[in-house]
Amino acid sequence: MTSVLPLILGVEPVPRSQWGPVRARNRNVAVVYATAAGELDLAGSTTLTWKDKILGKYLTRFEVSVGDHRRKAQLVTSPLTCSDGSHRFDATLDLGFRVHDPLEIVRRNVTDALPVVYSHLIPRLRAEARRFGIEDAAGAEDHLNRLFAHGISLPEGITIYHCSVVIEPDEAARSHIAALTTARRQAAIARGAHEAQVAAARTDQALLDIQQDGELARQAQRKAALGNMSVDLEGVLKQHLVMHPEDTAQVAELLARAEAEHTARTDLQAQRWDQMFRFMVEKDMIRPADLPMLGGTVPAGLQALAPKQLADPPGLPSTAAPMPTAPQPPKPVIWGGLAAQHGNPSGGAPDAPVRQLPVYLLIDTSADAQPFMDGLNAALYDLHSALIADQDASAGIRLAALAFNEQSHVLTQLSPVASVDHLTRLTASGRARYSAAFDGLTALLSADVDALKTSGHRVQRPVAFFLGTSGPSDDTAVWGSARDRLAGHRYAPTVIACGLGSTTPSAVLRIAEQPEIAFRGKSNASVADQVRGFSRLLCNTVLGLGRGLRFGGWDLVVECPAGLLPASPTHN
Repeated sequence: MTSVLPLILGVEPVPRSQWGPVRARNRNVAVVYATAAGELDLAGSTTLTWKDKILGKYLTRFEVSVGDHRRKAQLVTSPLTCSDGSHRFDATLDLGFRVHDPLEIVRRNVTDALPVVYSHLIPRLRAEARRFGIEDAAGAEDHLNRLFAHGISLPEGITIYHCSVVIEPDEAARSHIAALTTARRQAAIARGAHEAQVAAARTDQALLDIQQDGELARQAQRKAALGNMSVDLEGVLKQHLVMHPEDTAQVAELLARAEAEHTARTDLQAQRWDQMFRFMVEKDMIRPADLPMLGGTVPAGLQALAPKQLADPPGLPSTAAPMPTAPQPPKPVIWGGLAAQHGNPSGGAPDAPVRQLPVYLLIDTSADAQPFMDGLNAALYDLHSALIADQDASAGIRLAALAFNEQSHVLTQLSPVASVDHLTRLTASGRARYSAAFDGLTALLSADVDALKTSGHRVQRPVAFFLGTSGPSDDTAVWGSARDRLAGHRYAPTVIACGLGSTTPSAVLRIAEQPEIAFRGKSNASVADQVRGFSRLLCNTVLGLGRGLRFGGWDLVVECPAGLLPASPTHN
């Protein structure tokens, strides 16, 4: 592209003796005459007058090349850039052009054709090449060749009648394309290997599912056979005898020992009661008039003392005036008991039903809880998965989930864990109204617990987990009254409270049943660590309650995990 291609082949003055314009002898050359005024005429295109011939009209004669010119050039200093702006095409041009207007060539004094042609072509080539990626060199080449297939007429009087472009990626681009091709092939091989592994894993999983179905069927048969047995010590030993009859002697010895220990404890308690009442009678701490107020707490052994030691003191009438009947308080709820229609005041049932523990989750889903949402959803998933995996612990758990912001929303009705496919995902919006959470739970308790009792279950006192991630938007008096209404309900739950984020310890202590079960997130812990602490608190406590129910006990054991602190300073 550094060579020169002159189009004006010759410039000479016109002699005064020349009689009119002289045509060019070569048909590839056109002659242009210029007058003193700068006017241009093509030889043979103008008829001169006798005056012009005699006086001499023209001063300068120009010879202009009008033949075909071909050039090949490689774009090195002005390479074609692809669409990513970092890779380039190697481009080779094959050009054909000629002069179609010799007058314009002289007028513009085009001494070199190549700068004119290249300055027009190269910007267009570069602009069009940027539309294509480096891997589509063939597409770019085809597009450019079609673009210039019909020729171009330039204003300088030159016609480009042929333009052919050969495009290939440069060396760096070829290396890039080779790397991409290799990567695609490796990806295809990896996909094939992955599909083979997935197929093998599904086959293994199908075999495991078949084995698990068989094991579940055998467990169901055993449960059906043992379904009418209780889960206390005697029931557990009887279930063991069904599976291992060879242990009959050892089981009988254990039962006899347990009965003897129970009798000894009962006798010791009665003896202590007798000693206490004897002491109270001897010290004149109680009188016969006090016995009706003691109700059924007087042991049988004390009745023998009544004629002597419980006689009225001297000076009092022998017969005490009847005491007025005190107003009777509402009948207390006997947790673990059945509904009244079953006619068993001790709470038992003829078929020893499974004890049920209602567990309620009250989760703050206000807009301030947004940073905690992913972690809380994971915590609910972990709880559900742990209960599903531990069928012994989940057998007696009834689970319900409520979300609260401006209002309370029931996400999951109180249901057996096995019947809950998944817990609804939490989303954050609105403000946190604590009163909505407590009123929402209060509205559910009566129907939930009565339904369990009516169906023949032994029901334990409900447990509620309250989680706040921000301070309440309603006044303390408003939500405090709602908390008191919940505490005054006949089925009032034991409330375990946990406050994360900006929740104040005083609010958590006001909500929790006792200071020992009120917790807060560590101030220097991240959001993820605080949520993980609540997740461990939730899973460990619920699983512990479920296992306690399974083996005939009900102990609420709550331990503070990492990421949380007790809300009360005295328990830190």
